[in-house]
Amino acid sequence: MLVSVQYARAVAALLVVYAHLRGFGFFTPLDTGEFGGMGVDIFFVISGFIMWESSKGQAPADFALRRLSRIVPAYWAYTTLLILLVLVAPQLTPKIVLDAPSVIWSYLFIPYTDTRGNTNPLLLQGWTLNYEMYFYVVFGLSLFIRHRLIQLGSIVLFFVVSALAGLFVEKDIAIVAYYTSTMLLEFVFGILVNIAAKSRYDGWRLRGGAFLLGIALLLGIGIGDPTAEPRFIMFGLPAAIMLFGLVGLETAVRRRPIKPLALIGDSSYSLYLSHPFVLSGVSAVFKLIDARLFPIAGVAGAGLFGAACVLASVVFAYLSFRFFEKPAGKYLNGLFRGPRSQVPRPALTWPFRSQEKR
Repeated sequence: MLVSVQYARAVAALLVVYAHLRGFGFFTPLDTGEFGGMGVDIFFVISGFIMWESSKGQAPADFALRRLSRIVPAYWAYTTLLILLVLVAPQLTPKIVLDAPSVIWSYLFIPYTDTRGNTNPLLLQGWTLNYEMYFYVVFGLSLFIRHRLIQLGSIVLFFVVSALAGLFVEKDIAIVAYYTSTMLLEFVFGILVNIAAKSRYDGWRLRGGAFLLGIALLLGIGIGDPTAEPRFIMFGLPAAIMLFGLVGLETAVRRRPIKPLALIGDSSYSLYLSHPFVLSGVSAVFKLIDARLFPIAGVAGAGLFGAACVLASVVFAYLSFRFFEKPAGKYLNGLFRGPRSQVPRPALTWPFRSQEKR
C-alpha cells in the first residue's frame, strides 16, 4: 500500500471524527466549523484511486469477493452492535427506528426511506457505504471489459449519464437519489487521479504545488461554506488535486514515514465505523466526572474532551482492525475462495520514478 494513500485515508477518517465530535456539548468551546464532512469526499476519491490500481487483471467474481470480505464483516458487526443497543438500552438511541425493512436494507447496503423520512441506514455513517457498494457493483461489472481504455470510458460514461439523469428525475425515492447523485463522480475522479499520477510529464514541483493547492481549496471552501454545492466540484475536485499531488510525493514520503499516521490509515475503516460508539462512551465518562468530581468547561475542558475522544477512537479502531476487521476479512476471503486464497493480493504499488533525477 502506498504510504501517501494511507496518510490520506488517516486524515479523511480523522476529519469525520471531528465532524461528529462537534455534536457533543463538551467540545462546543473549540468548535471551529463544519468542515469535517469533507473527509467523506476524500474517502470517495481514494476509493476510486485504489479500485483502479488494485483491480488490474482481476476477474469480476474475484473482485466482488475481495470487496465483500473487506467491507461486510466490520459493517455488519457494528450494525449488529447498534441494534443490540436499541433493544437493550433504547434510551441511548432515541432517534433510531428499528423495524424489519430498516434492518434488512441496512445490512444489504440498499438505500431506503424510514418511517421518519430519513434515508440513512441504521448505522448512520453507513450512508457512504451505500454509495461505495453501488460503485463496487458498477466497477465489478466493468471488469468484464478486458480492454482498460474501453473499461475506463464505460465507467466514466455510466456515472456521467447517471448524474445527468439525476437532473431530470424525481428523487423522492431514496435509491433513485443515491444512484443518480453527483457524488458518485468523486469515485471517477479517483480513477483519473490514478492514471494521471503515472504520467511522465510532471515533476515534484508540480506535485507539491497540486498537493498544497488541494489542501488550500479544501480548507478554504470547507471553512468558508461547508455546505457548498455541487459537492463533487467544491470538495471532490480539490480532494482529487490533493491526492494527485500527495501520491506524486510518495518517494519523499517513504524516506521519513510517520508510523502513527500510517497505522491510522490502516485502521481508517474501523475508525470510521466505530468512532460514534467511542465518542458516546467518552462523553458518558466526562459527564460523570463533571457531575461528581470537578466541572469540565471552557476551552481547556473542550481540549481535554477532544483529545480523549480522538485518542480513544484511534486506539479502539486499531484494536478493531488488528483483532477483528483484518482476521475476519482474511477468513471470509479464504472461505469463499478456498485454496485459491493463497494467490497474492494485488498490491497498490507501482515503480515510482526517482524524484532526485528529474
